[in-house]
Amino acid sequence: MDLNQTPAKIYDTIFFFIEYFYPKEIENGFINVYESTDFMISCYDQVKSDIGSIPSYLSPLFLYNGDSSPMSNFHSENYDPDGDSIDSFIIKLITNSDKLKAKVCEQVFGSSESGNYIDALEKLDIPLEQKLQISMLFGDFDHAIKVLTPILKQVYLSVEKLNQKYEREILSRFGQIQSDTNIRAYENFLKYDKSRFDSTEISICLLNQYVIRHADRADKFFMMLGYRHEESIERQSESTDAISVEQFILCCGNELRLRMIKTFCEHEELTSSQLAQILDCPVTTTIRHTNMLCENNLIFISRREGLQIFYRLNLKLFRAMKEQINNLFNTIIQRKD
Repeated sequence: MDLNQTPAKIYDTIFFFIEYFYPKEIENGFINVYESTDFMISCYDQVKSDIGSIPSYLSPLFLYNGDSSPMSNFHSENYDPDGDSIDSFIIKLITNSDKLKAKVCEQVFGSSESGNYIDALEKLDIPLEQKLQISMLFGDFDHAIKVLTPILKQVYLSVEKLNQKYEREILSRFGQIQSDTNIRAYENFLKYDKSRFDSTEISICLLNQYVIRHADRADKFFMMLGYRHEESIERQSESTDAISVEQFILCCGNELRLRMIKTFCEHEELTSSQLAQILDCPVTTTIRHTNMLCENNLIFISRREGLQIFYRLNLKLFRAMKEQINNLFNTIIQRKD
């Protein structure tokens, strides 16, 4: 595997604007979803401290719907990770500004043609301030691009500085990405088969630490991965089947099963035999309790090796239970008060 940070730095440059203009969406889509976003927030704050205020009429270019923005869609379709630098990407942005404008129209109006955008804006049920920003952008789109491009370059240079600061951490994560455990996850989640490619290229994002993007390009497989992307894989791989709070408490209430759960917290994945060895109890006993934990979705089968079955904690279920139990306790306390 080879590490190439240029694609991640350009992607993070775009993502910075989304964080800047749409903090509420970032809070709902990341901060309230993932376990620890402190490092992600810190990276954003460090870049923001280098950048002055950004004109609000540029915000529609980065209008975020929880998945993408006009600029990120333009980037996906026009950026070449094999050859583009930030300068060549900016040139593409200037020379293909009509394509970016079409992406904004799609995001705002649901169509790539704005037509009479003033009449179309009148029909939209969005805040007046947002209508004003869109109107100012469309009023002189070419001028907006001229204003944007030097700010893009400035943000990129700040992101580059951030990469230099955390070079050791990035290299460490690159090492973990090449581990057998991660490779198996990519094989399952991304259908990655390294035997099909001459090379694999990795790019690690610091601002969007949960992104997972990949491209299969002839003899090369490309992965752009957030610094904490494994949590995204876990969230999408884990079972979403809910159980009641009562079931959850009963399942955790057994002393051995509680010890097993704590042991899983200390190990990425375990077999019943490994659990028995760590907890110093018969394998038949751990198998019985492992089956119960699995049936109630507290753990799930992560992989099989011959006759060995490996299990992992279903963190998604624990997060859901945490919320439900908090709600239960709040109800109890309010009634008591």
